[in-house]
Amino acid sequence: VGSSIDDQRRSAEDYQSQIAEKNAQLDAIKKQMDEHGAILKKLDDKKKDSATPGLLKEKDALRAQKKEKQDEIQVLWDEFKEANKKWKKNQEEWKTYKAARDKAYEAERERRRAEQKAAREAELAAKTPYEEEMDLCDYLVNYLTTSFLAEKKEEVVETKAADFSGFEGTAMIKNKGEDDYLSLGGGKKKKGKGKKGPKGAKGGKIILAIDTIETFSLLKLQPPATVDAVAATVEELKAKKEYFST
Repeated sequence: VGSSIDDQRRSAEDYQSQIAEKNAQLDAIKKQMDEHGAILKKLDDKKKDSATPGLLKEKDALRAQKKEKQDEIQVLWDEFKEANKKWKKNQEEWKTYKAARDKAYEAERERRRAEQKAAREAELAAKTPYEEEMDLCDYLVNYLTTSFLAEKKEEVVETKAADFSGFEGTAMIKNKGEDDYLSLGGGKKKKGKGKKGPKGAKGGKIILAIDTIETFSLLKLQPPATVDAVAATVEELKAKKEYFST
C-alpha cells in the first residue's frame, strides 16, 4: 500500500510539473499574442489613415458601372441579333421576289419575241416573192422612160411638125453667114441655140449615178451606155419583172 501511495504521489508531482510547464508555455504564448495584438492594432490604426478603403469603394463603384455597361451592351447585342434576323428574312424574301420577277420578265420577253417572230413570218408569207426586185424594175423603167425616152419622143414629134408642105406663103431664105431658117408670112424666125440632148446624157452617152448603176447590178443587168440603148434596156427590165412575177 505504501509503495502505491508513493507512486501516486510521484505521479501527482509529475502532473504538476507538466501543468507548470504548460502554464509557462501558455504565458509565453499569451505574451506573443499580446505582442501580435499590439502589431495588429498598429496596422489597424494605419489602415484608418490609408487610401485603401477609398480605392476599394471606388473599385466597387467601377465594377458596378462596368456591369451596367455590360448589361446595356448585351441589350444592344440582343436587339442587333433580332434586327439582323429580320434583315436576313427580308433579304430572302427579296431574293425570292426578284427571282420570280426576273422569271416573269424573261417569260414576257420570250412571249414578245415569239409574237414578233410569228408576225414577221406571217408578213413574209403574205408578201409577194421578189416584190422589192419588181419595184426596182418599175423604178428604173420609169426613170429611163421619163429621163430619156420621153424627150426622144418629143424630138420625133417636132421633126414631124417641120413638114411645111401645104403652107402657102412659106419661103426658105438663107442670109449670108447664117443657116437656113423658116420665114412664115414674110416674118423672120430668130436664130437660137441648137437643141440640147436629154438631161443626164452628153454626146449621146448616158451619165448615171452610182446608186442607179448599183441598182442595175442588183438586178444583174447592164445599164444603158447610150441614149439609143435605153429602149432595149427598158424592154429587158420589163422582161426581168415578168420573170420575177412568175
